[in-house]
Amino acid sequence: MRAHRCTCGAAEHRRVAVHRNRRRRAAGLAFRALRQLRVLGTGREGDPLMEAGLWHVLGVGCGNLPRMLRRSLRTIKKAIAAGTMRAAPLRRMEAESLLRLRDYRAAFEAFTKVARFASEEDLHVAPFRLRHDVLLLERLVAAGRISAAVGHPAAQQLHQALTSLGEECMQGQLWVARVTDLPIEVQESLRSALYDRLECVCPTPRQELLWEDKDPLNSEIDWDALEEDFLDNGLIVVDEFFCAEALQELWRYSMEGTCFRSLRPGYLGAFPWDGCVHPLLRCAAERLEERLPRILHRRPLARWWLFKYLDPGSSGIGVHADEAAVNFNIWLTPTSACRRGGGMEIYRSVPGQGTWTADFNSVRSDAGQEEVCRAAMKSGGVDYVAYRQNRACVFVSDRFHASEPFEFPDVENPRVNLTLLFGDRHEVQRTRRSSSSFFVRRSGASASPGAQASDLRIS
Repeated sequence: MRAHRCTCGAAEHRRVAVHRNRRRRAAGLAFRALRQLRVLGTGREGDPLMEAGLWHVLGVGCGNLPRMLRRSLRTIKKAIAAGTMRAAPLRRMEAESLLRLRDYRAAFEAFTKVARFASEEDLHVAPFRLRHDVLLLERLVAAGRISAAVGHPAAQQLHQALTSLGEECMQGQLWVARVTDLPIEVQESLRSALYDRLECVCPTPRQELLWEDKDPLNSEIDWDALEEDFLDNGLIVVDEFFCAEALQELWRYSMEGTCFRSLRPGYLGAFPWDGCVHPLLRCAAERLEERLPRILHRRPLARWWLFKYLDPGSSGIGVHADEAAVNFNIWLTPTSACRRGGGMEIYRSVPGQGTWTADFNSVRSDAGQEEVCRAAMKSGGVDYVAYRQNRACVFVSDRFHASEPFEFPDVENPRVNLTLLFGDRHEVQRTRRSSSSFFVRRSGASASPGAQASDLRIS
């Protein structure tokens, strides 16, 4: 790996100070709001969730202070026992607080309960999701996880719904729609097809339970050397990241998992609240904290997801940065399925001081704007990482990055990536040694002379 050094320590410290002050202000506001709740009482519906959320914000603002996070959990349990409001928001808040406390096993169990509370009023549908679910039902029947008497009729109902939506989709009038806004006959077809309910009716396969306490990481990797490289450069690329058995299980999960429920433009996401809670993912996070203690110290697992791209030729995810300290991005699809592209561009730019998350973690719908943004980012230097199965890109998470446009023509082998995010963006300074820093510039700053010449390419 090549180290990209610059003398930007003072600017970095100012940026960190801005985020620290913002967190302190948020914690102060949360504390005043909590005092006001004590004055008004918490009898109205919604107040328990608000109070739990405020205790959560206070705990996070104080560096994941256990006392306040546990106060949030006690408030949630009291509200759940009382049964005075919807359980899904409470369970999700419970899971988020448990993650901050590093009680990953309990957090995964809480997210499992969240996934079962999906409301039809919040449910959306898109043609590519229906086509995906038809293939999914066929795989589940073939794997014996659902009977043919249930799976085949459900697939037929999805075909019927897709046919009913076909004319509107062809005319460009429908990309995604709320289920309750569709014609009644389409809604009935979706209900008969178990749309978005497979998570509840499909039993967990035995092979998932075998990963409750197994180490999924490659034991032959020199993790100490990788940690040194990361602390110097802020970016490392790790091949053969998972052991062969774990990679095989993750690919099976990507093809048979019922948790791909979040709709995105041309692809599906499987988030924790969708039921993406395979114990292998929990074990991976726990083992990474053991193997990379200096990188992940006091930076708990914050969120994770699987993305499955259903458009064979896609531009992938556009330029963005993530609200976290460290990003692990691992590709799962066999390399042979990639006809072109599919890698990642990691820019040597980060969001400016005081930038809100919505300003750097959003997707541009206009292709022209996206191209302009990519060109501007490249002028400041970029690290190109080529696609390869079981390759992990590990980098400081607030660096802008984007997918390389790709082509995966086989519908049975779509591009799938796993992302694990650790820690908070405001602590990103602690991922670098005080004596050095990888090459980085703030968004909007002028490009350094000759930056393009030092672009790093990893094939």
